[in-house]
Amino acid sequence: MARATPHCLLLDHDDTLVATFALRSRVWARAVLDVTGAAIDGAEELARDMGKTVEATALGRTAGDAALAAELVRVYRERYFAASAREVAAFPGVIETLTALRARGVRLAVVTSKLRTGATMELERAELAALMDAVIGSEDVQQHKPHPEPLLAALALLGEPPAAAVMVGDTPADLLAARAAGVRAAAALWGALDAPLLRRHQPDYLLDRPASLLELCP
Repeated sequence: MARATPHCLLLDHDDTLVATFALRSRVWARAVLDVTGAAIDGAEELARDMGKTVEATALGRTAGDAALAAELVRVYRERYFAASAREVAAFPGVIETLTALRARGVRLAVVTSKLRTGATMELERAELAALMDAVIGSEDVQQHKPHPEPLLAALALLGEPPAAAVMVGDTPADLLAARAAGVRAAAALWGALDAPLLRRHQPDYLLDRPASLLELCP
């Protein structure tokens, strides 16, 4: 039996709506150096931990030293959000696509492992905040993607069932969370670090550009 046309999109934030990986990698490497003294490849470390919260990555980097990890997170976030005001912008086509989807009556929610407060600030700077019906961040849930809790929390806020929704993201954690929540999964290949890896997860949809979302919700 054919599934109903989705009328709700759950959207990852980093490198799905806004391009942040280069900035996050650079700031992370410098924060690690200044806090722990270790010289690392920030891009390599964040790629390995893609989809995780920054707290989880910091605990891994500091071998579970909670106090040092907390200081690393503090320094990283302070520097990152100061720089993101100048450097972070929506991917080409995102604003136009989401505006068209809203005009069609599609519900939109951000589901991110970033702090909701930080994600909301970036959405405002990228001229996307007004298009969102809800934003779920790391402080809103106990479990994080690939656990389904963030997606289910967003659906609860929207008053929508899983069958009505598609999760759109650039990491395996997004796709796995969708499966666990009973939501269809779409790979946002335009921002993905490893498109072949996403394809191996066999999402319901492979999207090469933001405008492809219009085909999901005609």
